[in-house]
Amino acid sequence: MILAGAVALACLLLLVLLGRALYRAGAPLRKRRRTGQEGQAVLEFALVMPILLMIVLVMVQVSLMMGALVNLHYAAFCAARAGVVALPLQTDSEAQNQMNAIEADGWAANSDEKIQRIYNAAVWALIPYSCGSKDVAEAPDGAALEGQLSQVFGDYGAAVPSWVNDYLGRKLAYARDHTRVRVQVPQPVGSEAFRPGEDIHVTVTHDLFLGVPYANAIFSAINGGKSLGAGNYAVEIAVESRLSNEGVQDFIDIEEFPHPN
Repeated sequence: MILAGAVALACLLLLVLLGRALYRAGAPLRKRRRTGQEGQAVLEFALVMPILLMIVLVMVQVSLMMGALVNLHYAAFCAARAGVVALPLQTDSEAQNQMNAIEADGWAANSDEKIQRIYNAAVWALIPYSCGSKDVAEAPDGAALEGQLSQVFGDYGAAVPSWVNDYLGRKLAYARDHTRVRVQVPQPVGSEAFRPGEDIHVTVTHDLFLGVPYANAIFSAINGGKSLGAGNYAVEIAVESRLSNEGVQDFIDIEEFPHPN
């Protein structure tokens, strides 16, 4: 977030300086108003225009990144909140406050229900800023999701937005394929049993999609990002969140009152 803000501020400052320089360079022409100077002005504009365009693209990409970072923090909170809800449960394979798997890097990556709940909570929160490019294959259950959301809009008498059928299934697939979730192992190391009141520390790692042309390659190179092919790039960002495990109290408190004497 600090890096994105610094880049945005630097681009804004550079844009102001370039605008000021162009204004000063054109001052003699405005005073003389001679004919035949139009070609020089057009040439100067043509030389400066690519720089101005690149600065604008970088600023747009920075704005999108800052919004996505807020969304990533929310996804990490959702994952930790799902852990608070899931850990106290007792399933067929996992006891109360017990988690057999502590990380997941894909949808249905394992059969452990609790880590999958945590993983799915992060994935669903990341859909808004995921990639909806046609280069991404639609999720297997994307059509079902699109149909259910279309029904919601229909129930309220509203028209179904185009993004529901055009992007939603692909955004879900990208979020699943580019998100990793890890729950920190409690002490002692190697134990996967959480105590009531113990912090649930969740780390969500996501390949943040950079969708602005040219600017995405710059940010990918600066941050050691990765190429997704077809001119698409992403940067890996990890966000942490922690909440306290409330646990399950399966006994009744016995209150003792002192004798009046």
